[in-house]
Amino acid sequence: MFFLLSRFRQQEAFAQADIFSPYVVSDYLLFKSFLFARQTLTRHEFTLFEGMSRILSRQVPTPDLVIYLHAPEDILLERFERRGQPYEANMDPTHIADLSRAYEDLFERYDDSPLVSVDTTDLDFATSDAAVEQLAAILHERPARRIRLGAKAPALLV
Repeated sequence: MFFLLSRFRQQEAFAQADIFSPYVVSDYLLFKSFLFARQTLTRHEFTLFEGMSRILSRQVPTPDLVIYLHAPEDILLERFERRGQPYEANMDPTHIADLSRAYEDLFERYDDSPLVSVDTTDLDFATSDAAVEQLAAILHERPARRIRLGAKAPALLV
């Protein structure tokens, strides 16, 4: 509930932000909280969470564009290790696999706004300025539909 309410407050702040700002960037969708809640809460707790989410989500604006960056679990675990963040240390591969499947399911059905799905298996935005620039150019055009980039679609520069 803490994360749900925290995300909701951030969305409220976005709604009150400077209307002349061309972009607001966020690293989550409010629906993302569902993925974690399903995996960690009891059935009773999840029912309560779901009810509260429905009430709050009515007041959250729909994004103009969603970017979904994804990679296979082994790549994700390798990147976690390379980053060396304490909260990512010793991540359970089963938990990561479950979350990856949940994200795939979510974004396969997602149609609330345009979606740019980027397979980052062969991309590392931390080391490839060209890939960052190319993705930024695509985003600047503000796609009006679903776009797939990466291993299974037209590739970004590697």
